This record gives sequence, C-alpha cells and structure tokens, in this order.
Amino acid sequence: PDVRSLDAIVPAVIPMLLLLIPAMLAVLSVVREKELGSIINFYVTPVTRLEFLVGKQIPYVVLAMLNFALLT
Repeated sequence: PDVRSLDAIVPAVIPMLLLLIPAMLAVLSVVREKELGSIINFYVTPVTRLEFLVGKQIPYVVLAMLNFALLT
C-alpha cells in the first residue's frame, strides 16, 4: 500500500532496455538489408539462408551476451 510506483518502475527500465535493444537491432539489420536492396546480392551466392542469418546476427548476439553479463 505504501509502495510508490516511481521507485519500482525506474530501476526496472534499464534492464528492460538492455534486453530489448539487441533484439530490435538484430531485426532491423535484416530489414534494412532488404529495404536497401543489398540482400539481392546474397540470393545469387552459395550461402544458405541459415548461414546468412547467422552471419548477420553474430554481432547482435555478442552485444546481447555483453548486456547479459552487465545485468548479472
């Protein structure tokens, strides 16, 4: 009854941002490639879709692991 919501919400915002930002960046990188048209170059290469997505997502996975380490 005496808990102020501001005191409870503010400390939770930083971890939520650290969890959501890497996921949003990962999705935006693939969408940006498609919008710019540079993803068409990968259609003619011998790279599978899984290899392409894994290669694009590695920096964001590393960033997510760094954020996880900071959170713990």
